[in-house]
Amino acid sequence: ARHSEIWYLPYSAERAEVELWLDAHGVRVSHQWYGHAQLVRYAFPPAAPAAPSVSLTARFEQGINLQGYTLATPSVAAGQPILLTLYWQAEGKIAKPYKVFVHLLDGNEHLWGQQDMEPGNGLRPTNTWLPGQMVIDTYGILALPAAPAGEYRLAVGWYNPADGVRLKLPDGADRLLIGPVQVQ
Repeated sequence: ARHSEIWYLPYSAERAEVELWLDAHGVRVSHQWYGHAQLVRYAFPPAAPAAPSVSLTARFEQGINLQGYTLATPSVAAGQPILLTLYWQAEGKIAKPYKVFVHLLDGNEHLWGQQDMEPGNGLRPTNTWLPGQMVIDTYGILALPAAPAGEYRLAVGWYNPADGVRLKLPDGADRLLIGPVQVQ
């Protein structure tokens, strides 16, 4: 409880139980393989508020609506995680498990960090959502250590992991830009 991050080296039979606890209580910031070993970095943000600090309505295909977001860390040092909570709502039953992407982009659309996964660290797949249910979903997007200081935006969207096809918004865009975020 007194630490804001944990670096986890999955190993042994307890792995599944430990990972489930970490996924349920924290957010994955990075996951890297080193040969046959892996290292996972988790952040433990404060509890997400029940309502977004920024309200909006973005209707993605398949009836997935973004109702708003809360940016817990609007300013971070390079190498640190940006903590973003997204507030989703399903219009109806969603047939497939889609993945969320969150990309940290500079003014020239250069990618300086990203997180791609199913909602809830993989524990809340879209095909389990109930119509009208609010899904509060927090991400830790690592601002790469080499990211230059400046203002960035976050691109948020969905894709089908089977074929990589992104879901569209009514205007034909395949992502929503939110922010800004300052990288120091």
